[in-house]
Amino acid sequence: MNWLKKGRRQFIIFGITILFAAFLIQLNQVEREGLYETEGKTFEKAKVVEIKKDNTTESEIRLEINWFPFDY
Repeated sequence: MNWLKKGRRQFIIFGITILFAAFLIQLNQVEREGLYETEGKTFEKAKVVEIKKDNTTESEIRLEINWFPFDY
């Protein structure tokens, strides 16, 4: 009888695992939108040749410049 309880417990755990996997698969079925539109745009490879000015100070602290102070 002990093996019956163990088998039942394993069956319940297996069932819960299957239900959870089915839930995750169903939850993942959403329509995904692209971050940006690339239709009709072309991109070319570039190579950095020279850095004219960096935004670090002498003590290597990076300065953050906020060009757009307002949230749109």
